[in-house]
Amino acid sequence: MSRKLKINVSDERALAVYKDIARGSEPEFRFYAMVAASTAIAVFGLVQNSTAVVIGAMLVAPLMTPIPRRILSYIPTRKKGYIES
Repeated sequence: MSRKLKINVSDERALAVYKDIARGSEPEFRFYAMVAASTAIAVFGLVQNSTAVVIGAMLVAPLMTPIPRRILSYIPTRKKGYIES
């Protein structure tokens, strides 16, 4: 029993969501600053032998932002040009 999930979203809203995700996954200064900060925190955690600090560094790392963009690139869209991979 296979059912497809249908979500009624306007074209304008879908385009806004795609653009927001694409904007959030662009490598900018803040992305590199967060990577540097999380690396410094992780190094400090390793030096101090603290698992909690290393896990905290993983929470600071912005490495999850490119993943939704990659996922959206595989979803078929209603109009061309929604996603620029």
